[in-house]
Amino acid sequence: MPRARARRNTGQSKKGTGTPKSEQARHRRDNGGNSGGTGGPTQQRRTVLIPALTALVCFCGGFYYALFSTDPNRAVIGGIAVLTGFIWLFLVWSRVRRLPRRIHRR
Repeated sequence: MPRARARRNTGQSKKGTGTPKSEQARHRRDNGGNSGGTGGPTQQRRTVLIPALTALVCFCGGFYYALFSTDPNRAVIGGIAVLTGFIWLFLVWSRVRRLPRRIHRR
C-alpha cells in the first residue's frame, strides 16, 4: 500500500477567515447542538436507571448478607450496604425530580 505524501505548510496564514470560537459555540448552543447540556431522552433515562439499579443491588445485597451470612459482623456489614443503598436512592430521587415533567392534557 503506498504511503500518502506529507502535507507541507506553505506559510500562508488564514487569519480573519471563519467565525470566532465563542460565536461558533453560541451558534451551536442556540441551534440545539450538543454542548454538554441535558442530553436526549435516552440519556436522561440512563442517568436515573444506573443509580436505581445500584441502589437495588445495595439493598438486596445488604438484606441477603444480614439474613443469610454466618459472619459475626453480618448486621454491621449488611447495615452499611443498606445505608449505601439509601445514599444511591437519594441520588435517584434528586435526578427524577430534575427530569422534565411532561403533562398531557386531553
